[in-house]
Amino acid sequence: MSVILIVEDEATLRSIEEKALESHGHKVVSFASAEAAKEWLLGHDADLLILDIILPGQGGVDFMLEMHSYRNAKMKIIFTSGYVDMSHDMFKTLVEKFGSFEPLQKPFTIEEFVARVDEVLNLPLETAEE
Repeated sequence: MSVILIVEDEATLRSIEEKALESHGHKVVSFASAEAAKEWLLGHDADLLILDIILPGQGGVDFMLEMHSYRNAKMKIIFTSGYVDMSHDMFKTLVEKFGSFEPLQKPFTIEEFVARVDEVLNLPLETAEE
């Protein structure tokens, strides 16, 4: 069973994502803000972080950059956004610098979401330290 951390400020979408992943056998922990997720990550590990880029308070990219220095080295990341072009050079730079981060452009179907999660969980871990 994989532990998946969702950081999504849209309550309805967060709930739908949680239920979909739980119904596929995953343990899911979710938060509406990066700050709340950061507190949880200080004492817990996750296999996968599903991270909205546009969040109130600290944004997803800034959160990821801050957490990278002490996050679980086995944690993979899927970025989600309906507002940001996921093919932007910024994401290519993040991949080159920190390893594998998978984009998922909103809107997406639940089937696409679950399939991407399963795909990413099965990818070999790539980190900048390797």
